[in-house]
Amino acid sequence: MNKVRWVLAGIGDIARRRVIAAIGAEKRSVLYGFVTRDRAKAEAYSGTRAWATVEEAVADPAVDAVYIALPVAMHAEAAITALRDDSVSRLSRFRSARISGATW
Repeated sequence: MNKVRWVLAGIGDIARRRVIAAIGAEKRSVLYGFVTRDRAKAEAYSGTRAWATVEEAVADPAVDAVYIALPVAMHAEAAITALRDDSVSRLSRFRSARISGATW
């Protein structure tokens, strides 16, 4: 069975306390990597990759899904970037602080 390879955009409190555990508990999913400004945070999770931007992460053909664990003000830009890449089949936790932020 192929597993869904997840990338987390952000490694904040919610990601660390809830999302990483949820991905690990789902037998059809695997934590593939992180988008983070601080590579040291990603290095705490062995076997994962790290990228500085969502654009770099979704350029990896192995990425199946992106979970946006960034501050709400950054959701729209990250979601739009991920959705522009045809290889990303799932996007989770998209919210925009403004309706205009959700257009592209």
